[in-house]
Amino acid sequence: MAGGFLARKKKRAEKIRQVEISKAYEERERKKGPGSDPLLYICTFEEYKRHGTAGFSAGYGVHTIRVSDLNGSDDKPRPEKLREVANLQGEHLPLHMGFAVFGSRIVLAGGWFLHPKIKHPMPTYVLETDPTEEPNPSFISTTSSSRPRYMIPQLKGHKKSQIWLREIDGKLYALSGTDSKQMIFQVFDPKAKPEWDRLPAPPFDDWSAFYYFSSCVVVGTKIILTTKKEREFKTLCFDVAHPKGWTSLEAPCSDPLCVSPEFYNPVLVLDVKEDQNGFDKLMFTFDNGDNQILVSRMKLSDEGVPVSVESVAELDLPDNRDIEPTSYNFAHLGDQTVCFAFMDIFTLHVITFNFTYAPFSHKFLGHMFNKFNSREELSWINISGCFVL
Repeated sequence: MAGGFLARKKKRAEKIRQVEISKAYEERERKKGPGSDPLLYICTFEEYKRHGTAGFSAGYGVHTIRVSDLNGSDDKPRPEKLREVANLQGEHLPLHMGFAVFGSRIVLAGGWFLHPKIKHPMPTYVLETDPTEEPNPSFISTTSSSRPRYMIPQLKGHKKSQIWLREIDGKLYALSGTDSKQMIFQVFDPKAKPEWDRLPAPPFDDWSAFYYFSSCVVVGTKIILTTKKEREFKTLCFDVAHPKGWTSLEAPCSDPLCVSPEFYNPVLVLDVKEDQNGFDKLMFTFDNGDNQILVSRMKLSDEGVPVSVESVAELDLPDNRDIEPTSYNFAHLGDQTVCFAFMDIFTLHVITFNFTYAPFSHKFLGHMFNKFNSREELSWINISGCFVL
């Protein structure tokens, strides 16, 4: 009797807590309003030399630029000192964690520890960017004693290599590999339960054989995962609106730069109005061999999955003879304006351009740069996220 009473009491307490969490999220959504001047957030993964050893430690930074300051009056590079709003450093941080935006929060999750004997789950970090919620933003960990009610929980499992995080329709999705060379797919729905739920993983026998040659894009409610092994392409689709499993698609394009760039190469997909050619989306990728932004038209089926991808433009970067991007990302700045942010060793470049699409044309609006190599202990830096909030 006592055991049953305690179990029912615990269940009621968990239900009350979940209702409170759901209300907290809903209240935050109601409070959100249009900002007077949005910010471009640049998120970085950094490696630092460890004094007296041959190893290194991980670091993560979040920096901002006002979107209104990005468009210069000419296309000449202009130096711009970034504002660092938050950072994490330490030898006990996981390496190569993934960034995502969830509401007004920047989420940092996944990765792996440098020491192979560390097997415990990786913490999740949340950075609140809404100044009405947190005037002095800082990363809060799942291991912190002062966790907010809207904290993002830890991912299930252990090592999360090459993690892909994305918010879709109010839910956060995570796709990654594990230390057993398998894939794991999870979703966090704050209005349903305070933990991650497992979803059907893509049907690959060995994740490590694919992740260096894969890409994920979101098209409507569809997650499109494209992989290349040797000369063979495989395209899979998962519909978050009907989460029954992954289905195989006929690859819409055999060109890896067109639909399946390497996993590290982010892809930006934008809605466009229909024109006489009947295409539904514009897709922006990058060819780091020729230093070109590649623009493609994507045609969707009646079910909303890609059926064809057609190349329409190749945009040379300004001063591309002197630039060698080592990591990069895209962001949509609103209307028909796109930001392309990339690292050239220790220098961050932010290039903006607008476009028309019928027919396609573009105009570069501004080019800013910022050097990070003033810190002697910094040995490497990558762009891991690029968002407008």
